[in-house]
Amino acid sequence: MKGLLQFCATENGSYLNVGTLRSRKRKAYTVDPIIGKNRIEQAEIVGFRVRATALALTLHASFLDEIQWYFRVKFPDDSLMIKLGQHYYTIDYDGLVVLNEIEYHQVDLDFTIDIDDYSDYSTPITLVEA
Repeated sequence: MKGLLQFCATENGSYLNVGTLRSRKRKAYTVDPIIGKNRIEQAEIVGFRVRATALALTLHASFLDEIQWYFRVKFPDDSLMIKLGQHYYTIDYDGLVVLNEIEYHQVDLDFTIDIDDYSDYSTPITLVEA
């Protein structure tokens, strides 16, 4: 499934593309368990770490105006999405053209969620456009 990372100023507004979910080194969208120990020192899942990496040749003119946005992952071919909520992002500013290659802007999201929220971040829902 081809995914797009999108951003918006409000949760239910019109989302704009950040870039294509893609990464050179790892999966572009992951929800990984965080393992801790319970009271009797047994390993158990205490939460989940959500990571998304999007690559873009150019960024929308307003993207860098804010330090956090509402984000979602959109799968346009399947009319599905995963709402990620409002989060801070980090960015690799290398958007330079070099010999025989184009360097992309890389936008990263990295945050944790509670166990009860797992299905919201792992199961796509039907896409509803504003």
